[in-house]
Amino acid sequence: MYQITFTIQNFLYDYFLSESNYGSMYKATFKDDYIMPMKQLKSYILNGDLEFLNKVETLIKLKHMSLVNL
Repeated sequence: MYQITFTIQNFLYDYFLSESNYGSMYKATFKDDYIMPMKQLKSYILNGDLEFLNKVETLIKLKHMSLVNL
């Protein structure tokens, strides 16, 4: 978990991919050269946005080789 937290806190504009209502998407590269997109959420999203929480619950249930398990 430390590695993910550290990565999120050190995003650079060079790795910016897109922006949505929920936050910005960045390209994250880990020590083992594993690359995946990561979304940095806007702070107000965590204040009880029911639609967002429903999407997270759906993502947790999904199993696919292209998705990282939450």
